[in-house]
Amino acid sequence: GRNMPWWLVGASIVGTSLSSIAFLVVPGIGFTLDFSVITGEILDTMVAGLITCIFFVSFLRKTSDASIYTLLGNRFGRGISLYMSAAFIVYKVLYAGIILSLVGKSLHFITGASVESIILISGLLVVFYTYMTGIEGVMWTDFFQTVLLAIAGVLALMFVGEHLLSAFDAGGLDYWEASKEILSQGTQDDIFLSESVGITLVFFITRSMALLISDQTIGQRYLVARSDRDAKQGLLLASLGVPAIAGVFLLIGMCLYVLYKVSPQLATPEILADPDGVFAYFIANNMPNGLLGIIIIGILAAAMSTIDTGINSSSTVFYCNFYEPFSGRLGSKVLQNMSVMRNCSLIFGCAAILAAYLIFKHASSTLSVFWKGGALILNGALGLFILMRVSKRAGKKSGITALVMGMAFITWATFTSKLDHPLAAPFHYMWGLPVGTSLMVVVGVIASRFLEDGVHSVSGPLIHGEEARRSIARKRRRAKKNIFADSLRPKNFYQVYAGIALAVVLLLIYDRQHMGLGAIPQNLLFLSAVALLLVIIGPYAISNFTSKRYLALNLGLLATALPLVTAVVLFLHPEDSRFGSLFLASVAGLGTMVGWTMLSLSTMLSVSVASVVALYLSPEATVPENWVLLSLGTFGIFVFYAMDAAKARSAEERTFEKVHTILKRVSDLTMSHSIDLSQSGRQLNMQDVGRLTHAASDIATAIDALTGATDIDPEDGQLELSVEESLNQVLNRVPLKRGCIEVFCERDFKVLGNRDVFENILYHLVDNAVYYLERGQATQVVCLIDAENRTFSISNNGPAVKPADVPFVFDLGYTTKDSLGLGLAYCKKMLEGMRGGIRLISKPNDSWVAFKIYFPFSYDGRKLDDDVRCQNDVQL
Repeated sequence: GRNMPWWLVGASIVGTSLSSIAFLVVPGIGFTLDFSVITGEILDTMVAGLITCIFFVSFLRKTSDASIYTLLGNRFGRGISLYMSAAFIVYKVLYAGIILSLVGKSLHFITGASVESIILISGLLVVFYTYMTGIEGVMWTDFFQTVLLAIAGVLALMFVGEHLLSAFDAGGLDYWEASKEILSQGTQDDIFLSESVGITLVFFITRSMALLISDQTIGQRYLVARSDRDAKQGLLLASLGVPAIAGVFLLIGMCLYVLYKVSPQLATPEILADPDGVFAYFIANNMPNGLLGIIIIGILAAAMSTIDTGINSSSTVFYCNFYEPFSGRLGSKVLQNMSVMRNCSLIFGCAAILAAYLIFKHASSTLSVFWKGGALILNGALGLFILMRVSKRAGKKSGITALVMGMAFITWATFTSKLDHPLAAPFHYMWGLPVGTSLMVVVGVIASRFLEDGVHSVSGPLIHGEEARRSIARKRRRAKKNIFADSLRPKNFYQVYAGIALAVVLLLIYDRQHMGLGAIPQNLLFLSAVALLLVIIGPYAISNFTSKRYLALNLGLLATALPLVTAVVLFLHPEDSRFGSLFLASVAGLGTMVGWTMLSLSTMLSVSVASVVALYLSPEATVPENWVLLSLGTFGIFVFYAMDAAKARSAEERTFEKVHTILKRVSDLTMSHSIDLSQSGRQLNMQDVGRLTHAASDIATAIDALTGATDIDPEDGQLELSVEESLNQVLNRVPLKRGCIEVFCERDFKVLGNRDVFENILYHLVDNAVYYLERGQATQVVCLIDAENRTFSISNNGPAVKPADVPFVFDLGYTTKDSLGLGLAYCKKMLEGMRGGIRLISKPNDSWVAFKIYFPFSYDGRKLDDDVRCQNDVQL
């Protein structure tokens, strides 16, 4: 969409570049006291970001689609593009394996479980989650992750500093002099590398350039920026933000080195020998429970997000660059996408688990694996991108020659630098990346002078106009709003399940002693019963019970009644395993009433609140010893309901695909038949044939719009539409006498939208109202056009909608008539596209049922001229 502001682009680049590496690896660099590496970590992103900003950002934004590797394909051919796509997949799988191994080490210090089992269990859970539900990798997640990362880093630094000062006071040492002496002694020996600061800095700058230029996850951030200027400003912000946050964690590592030198009894030699695990060890053994929980949750959240995003992006690259161009399969693209990408997620996830196990077993330094792997994989793309910038003559032949020569040198330098062999590289592997990149550019320039290349021109940038960017922004806001509202809504028949839960709670209140659960406080059971009762009677007591406020309140009541109460009891009596089973049962019961996203969110919040409540009720409250098993069981419940939702969604898409295919075929055959009749000169009820064609096309279009099978947008072909005129056009299509429908309109007004879409919306609402007229259940239909409030309402005096049906009348496929349940869902979706809304007004004691449509008073700050005598068909 290319609609993101510069500050969001910058924060997202920071979060993508650091993630959980900052927590688990960067402190290890500071702990080694190798100032050549520390200098490289501080300066590399600043220098590389400035170079990328000046020479590459605008160039990368010239890609014609969402992949920067398309530029390589346009210049050097499809083979180069396929190679880089494959290299990207390998790199992301390796990176996911590195994160898994680091998570295994950190949790090992906390739980005492073996690293291998943690890697296996964590990896399988993430793979299964990704396989069943997919990943929504959005930039706002990176933004909040970056903020939390910075806050957690500062808090951790303050706590480490406090421990260090206490250690100085206990030993009677001067802060500055003791630190200076310890650091000077630590840097006398060659702890990490034997290379000078110069080559290390060159390596780090080249590596950062490879990440900022060649990594698709970073390149996407440039592509979604509003303009070249926003992309450059975002990169400059990241060039300052990454060193700042990395500097905090480097300082943490240096402080830990001084701390363990002053107080060596705080850590064993085995711990000090592993720099990657020093900070995790300190977190597990020295931080208070509150801060410990925040930091560990931050580590795991960042790690899981990094892993599943890497798996998902690898699947996407494979589908777009390998499967789709070569499969040649026909059919539903959506279903192919789901099936192929899920299978790829399974394969790449298992590969990441294997990589994590091998890295843990055979790599002395996880960071060294990251540096070597990244240099070997991303270097090829970096050299080719630089070659594209310095030479306009370099094409397919010279590009392949440069790639082969450069990769051969880097492979030789990376894997033979420490071997005792006459043909081994006589220098450190860090020379491989800068020298190999330079060699690739030089070879490419020279080869372009002698080889005749058919250079492909780079396609122009895909830049949206200002109006298009505003439209994209509106669509995204609507999408976020709809996703939030849909996730808050409870499942069908949730009141029935709430009634069953209430019966169980009442049974516990009546006879919990004989059931062996007498330890449950009675006041908590009363709280659960009251909350469930309010959930059941809520729709009957509140008129607007479809609002977000009520839905959020309803979710809070359900969370209070089930997981919150059972978690409090679990913390009060951690020795009784029955309360652990009761907690899992409450989570499973909540899953029958709410969606899996709100189930996971409400459960986590409930457990957090329950820990505070339990400590307030009893100072002896604590976490049960089998908390790991309970956590896995809870996560398994989340995955089960996520799997159920994914299966339902897949079945729905397959059903609508079949319906769509049938209706499209009916429309095509009917149109062909009408043409044959017209050419033969026969007049065989052509009006009915036209109506059938129009109806079949309308239904197929509605299904397309609802399932996302096409790019239909109610904002495409926008016109200033008269509401009264559009309504009259619709009434002419209704097979009923006009006298049965009354229209009240003191003054007409205009709306902005697609004519066909708007008339279809009105037609569905009118047809829905006259349905009860045809069956004698209603005697009057009234249409009211209110220009002052910019609303249109249609009502009849038919039967009221049952309160249990009101929350679901706009759901896809939900109907109380003999129909497909498409009309109202179509109206709601299309009206949101016109920046409007629709609401059902139906009360049990009222004899009128109405649908009211709301339209905005202005469009992007511009009010429409409601004088309907002006041209109604002017294209904007």
